[in-house]
Amino acid sequence: MFVRYPEVVHIDATYKVNRFNVLLLSIIGTTSVNTTFQIASIFLVGKHRSDYYWAMKCLKRMADEFKVLVNVIFINDEPALALAIAQVFLEARQFYCIFHINQAVLAQIKKKCLEADEEYYTLFIND
Repeated sequence: MFVRYPEVVHIDATYKVNRFNVLLLSIIGTTSVNTTFQIASIFLVGKHRSDYYWAMKCLKRMADEFKVLVNVIFINDEPALALAIAQVFLEARQFYCIFHINQAVLAQIKKKCLEADEEYYTLFIND
C-alpha cells in the first residue's frame, strides 16, 4: 500500500470572515521540497470544539481516502481546535505556528513598552 506523507499540515483558524460573519478554516499542506498546496477551505458556523471536530473528521476522511498520513499539524492558538485535532488525529503532533507565536510576543512587548515609554518601543522595534 502506497502512503503519501505531506511534511506539514497548516491549519489557520484566524478570524477570516466573509460578509455573513462566517469563520474560514484554511488548511494548507507543505511537501518535502518546500512547496505548498491548498488542501481545503471550510466555512464554520462557530468556534466551538464540535465545529472544529466536524471539520477535522472531514479532513481525516479525505486523508484516509487519498492514503495520506497526517503526522504534523501547525495551528494558531485555538484551544478548541487543538482538542478536536487530538481527538481525530491520534498520532499527529501539534505545534504552534511561528508566525502566530511572533505576533503574540510582539503584542506583549508592545503592551509592556507602551506602558513604560512609547519612544522605547519605537527604538526596540527599529532595532
